[in-house]
Amino acid sequence: MIAELEAQIADLQERVDELKQRLPGEVTAQPRRRWLRFDTRGLLILLTATSLLLGVVAWWQPPRGASAKRIPVLGPITSGERVTILPPPSDAEILRALEKALPKGRRAPTSNVRIVREKIADFVDPVRVYPMIGPAQQHHAHFKCTVYFGRRFWRRDGAYVVYIDHNHLHMTGELASAP
Repeated sequence: MIAELEAQIADLQERVDELKQRLPGEVTAQPRRRWLRFDTRGLLILLTATSLLLGVVAWWQPPRGASAKRIPVLGPITSGERVTILPPPSDAEILRALEKALPKGRRAPTSNVRIVREKIADFVDPVRVYPMIGPAQQHHAHFKCTVYFGRRFWRRDGAYVVYIDHNHLHMTGELASAP
């Protein structure tokens, strides 16, 4: 039996030598490139980790659009008290609003800029029940912001007008007296 195996090995060695002689050049063995291979368990782990990572990233990001603005809830309006509004829009807020309002490709001016703010409306709505807040009054404050800009500080070359609304709530009723 061993003799038969040795004969087969010798025969195979002869065939390999013949094949090497037929091939031109030198025969070298190159390592094969292998793609990543996953079994079912590894693939499930990879997909789970990826979906968890995407979920955390989506949860961590602040919401976009109108829902990103949070309306503050202030204390109740008492009789005889002057109703206070939130501070007028800042320069950065006005320039951001102007940047959004301009056509695509146009940029808001940033140098030699003068901003004038005018309050054009200030009123309070009647009491209404808001979900997750309770009975409250919405206080509206509307501002007209004019942005003057120019190449030279003393000369006005142009102006943009931006209208900005600041709204907030004042609690009323039983929930306003709760701590």
